[in-house]
Amino acid sequence: MAGFRIVDTVHSAFTVADLDKTLALFRDFLGCEVLVQDKGTPDVVETLTGIRGAPCKLGFVRIPGGHMIEFIEYEGPNDRRDLKARPCDTGAAHIALAVDNLDGALAGARKAGLTLYNKVVDIEDEGMKGVRSAYFKAADGLTVELIQWNAGGDPFKKMPKKN
Repeated sequence: MAGFRIVDTVHSAFTVADLDKTLALFRDFLGCEVLVQDKGTPDVVETLTGIRGAPCKLGFVRIPGGHMIEFIEYEGPNDRRDLKARPCDTGAAHIALAVDNLDGALAGARKAGLTLYNKVVDIEDEGMKGVRSAYFKAADGLTVELIQWNAGGDPFKKMPKKN
């Protein structure tokens, strides 16, 4: 093993097409707290990414429960492109959020700018029976999964730690 260990999760990050719309979705529909909305520092962005001419805007939201998400809207370079990844494509990503009422989320999703990928799944696996999940696509391509746990709550929090 390497001479270090991970001590915490800092944040997850997603590149989006319209920072204002994404922050509004996460604040107004999903109930997250917007903590920062600012311009990225071009020399820092270039140093981190190796991409020249990549000015950007960024925003940080805190999900109920504490996890942070950074959203980045790049304003350059001019040859950047939209990624049309499906959930099965290498490099595709999504954010999964637990909700207390999936039917309530479904009722407001379209108005909030989320489109259901296909159908809601009712999970029947042992330990997960009664869990419901749905994948949504935001207008800028971000995939959001909403999960309603069964009466037992989040089964992953109950799993024993492995060495």
